[in-house]
Amino acid sequence: MKKILWPAIFWLAGIFGAGVAAAETVSMTYTYGRFTVEVLGDRQRVVGGEFTPPLLMPVMPSRTLRQTGRPPVHVLLINYKTKELLYYRRNQNGLYQPVIGYAVVTPEADFLPQPIVRGVVERVVPRPTWCPKVGGQVRRMNPHLPPGCLPYGHPLNPMGDYRLDINWNVRGWELIRLHGTTGYPRGNFWDEETFGCTRLENQAIANLLALLGPRAVAEGIEVIAHRDTINWAQFGR
Repeated sequence: MKKILWPAIFWLAGIFGAGVAAAETVSMTYTYGRFTVEVLGDRQRVVGGEFTPPLLMPVMPSRTLRQTGRPPVHVLLINYKTKELLYYRRNQNGLYQPVIGYAVVTPEADFLPQPIVRGVVERVVPRPTWCPKVGGQVRRMNPHLPPGCLPYGHPLNPMGDYRLDINWNVRGWELIRLHGTTGYPRGNFWDEETFGCTRLENQAIANLLALLGPRAVAEGIEVIAHRDTINWAQFGR
């Protein structure tokens, strides 16, 4: 009995172990700033993609938001240089405390029309559709896209599970949003995955929204996009 059972167990363990190892084999890695990206077959994984923000905010929030007449309770800072999103929440004493940070995909830093661009989240849209603008850059570069809007779940819809619509303080940014994504299958994780929006992985944006809470939009969410060249990650960690 033992002569039959133990070889079988070792054989099965070897088969399953090899399968797991093959599934998680890193074919290559590359770095961007503080992040390392591991390429795993047809997908990519960011090492350290969730972290604690520094105590020192790189850009101060607005004193009041026009939409609420009060200081923002929630502040999302998106650094187009370091590819980091930092979330800070205002406490009862009026001080902003770090909550969480994520690695994100943004356009190149030169995409920003000025060093700091501010906006306010107007709504959170679950299961979003995607409506590439007729005659816009996206359709010019992707003529194979079907006409009209692409529904949630369509393989060519890059919006992921959630989309945050933002009212920015610069013209021409009406379609610049913060949204999820089903993954990063292509070569360059950082600059080739977006035409203007900021992307988080679906699980990350779901976690972020859970931390923000259901009343966050009414309380005020300021989004600050900037191209700070200082690596603020070294402070407060």
